[in-house]
Amino acid sequence: MKNRETIIAGLLEVNSAIFLQAMEGSGNGIVITDSRLPDNPIIYCNEAFEQLTGYTLQEIIGRNCRFLQGEDNHSVARALIAEAIAKGEKIGVDIKNYRKNGEAFWNHLIIAPLRDVNNNIIHFIGIQEDVTAIISAKIALEEDIANRNLQLQASEFYLDSIFETIREPLLVLDGSLRVISANSQFCKTFELKNEDIAGHPLTEISNGAWNVPALLELLRNVLPTKNPFEGFEMQHDFKGLGRKTLMLNARQVHHHGIGQDRILLAMEDVTLLRMNEQRKAEFISLASHEINTPLTSMKGYLQLLSREVTKRGDERLKGSLEAALRSAGRLEQTTSTLLEIAKFQSGSVSKNPSPLNVDGFVEQIVNKIQPSYQNHQLVLSANSDTALNISPKHLEQLMFNLIDNAVKFSPDADQVEIAVSKKEDHLEIKVTDRGIGVASEEKELIFQQFYRGANVDSKFQGLGIGLYLCKEIVDQLHGTIKVLRNEEEGTSFVVTLPINDRDDH
Repeated sequence: MKNRETIIAGLLEVNSAIFLQAMEGSGNGIVITDSRLPDNPIIYCNEAFEQLTGYTLQEIIGRNCRFLQGEDNHSVARALIAEAIAKGEKIGVDIKNYRKNGEAFWNHLIIAPLRDVNNNIIHFIGIQEDVTAIISAKIALEEDIANRNLQLQASEFYLDSIFETIREPLLVLDGSLRVISANSQFCKTFELKNEDIAGHPLTEISNGAWNVPALLELLRNVLPTKNPFEGFEMQHDFKGLGRKTLMLNARQVHHHGIGQDRILLAMEDVTLLRMNEQRKAEFISLASHEINTPLTSMKGYLQLLSREVTKRGDERLKGSLEAALRSAGRLEQTTSTLLEIAKFQSGSVSKNPSPLNVDGFVEQIVNKIQPSYQNHQLVLSANSDTALNISPKHLEQLMFNLIDNAVKFSPDADQVEIAVSKKEDHLEIKVTDRGIGVASEEKELIFQQFYRGANVDSKFQGLGIGLYLCKEIVDQLHGTIKVLRNEEEGTSFVVTLPINDRDDH
């Protein structure tokens, strides 16, 4: 059976008219060379080849095909072509050629030998297709990929530098909570090696220290729900390191060069901080008790003296004693506030909720403290008709600090308004003054411990603890507290407490 090459060779020798029609009708450039002549010259080219190269038939015939390669004498494609021709084999390559006007183009070249009836190679046929657009796009894509890889490497180096520079222990986890990497601070803190923990489940690290169900549940939700978490506190006795208290934060980390998102788990060792807070709370508690003991005695003596002076009718001395009693009361309230703050910070707040008639209790508080504010009238509107599960002590401290704050910062006003009302399933307590107001940028800051606004520091006495305690009490009650600027002047503090909440206050 004759093969295709033999058929073509036969056509060349016996029926050139059929062959010529086929060659001229092709849209691809076609040349035929004569391998029996020196340097394998071109003996035929079709019109498509002339259009492709820009050369005329007279300029092409008799030349070797390498004339299209210009000065690219050492290309890999040229070497492959020479080898295939020497072996009489078919070959397909992409080679850079040049048109007559010097313009470069990419040529997809297929070369095949043509044999005679005796199976001798007598010609080579070359078929050319202009693939410049394809190759250019491929080169551009490869360059883009190379540039992106460089950017990715630079980005990874940048992120790794940050990762290693941060002083807090960090872990990178995959979706199954396996460790991808740990920064040097993590390894240093927990005396581990990155290579010993990489690829291992988080639950196996540090003898199962992180195998905490609540923590694992939070971590497993980070990627599916894109839900970060902050402030998860845990304690563990680490072998050889002792008991540590850690504060953990985690969030999703997306990297364009990585197909999968990661979890960044950051931790802060707050062991010393918690110990110091405990010591501070113990000190404040001890100091408050030490102050309260002589203070109670002092108040008792002042009350005895006040009654005796009243009997004698000495109004001047009576007024002085009442002022001393008010000052002693304020000092007692300050020590009580400090003691309660210490309890909140140490987690030792007593939780003794009982159903409390809020309207009646707030009225008692207002009547109790009204004598302390001779220049301000406390105007109460209480119509919530609500019983709330709350510690009476906490409600009293909340109301005293809000009212005292309103009086203190409205020295030119003559009244403070207190409103207690029911709003659907919440109780609202609103204390309004006509004082100096609160700057917009300080509305959140004033609830921080020891914070005093820029416009009050030198004008008003105080420690900056009253509103902080109010916030602690309200947070424990699962409520909210916010400050509003009145339309005319002054400030309103609005406390919202859920009525049907858990009985754990």
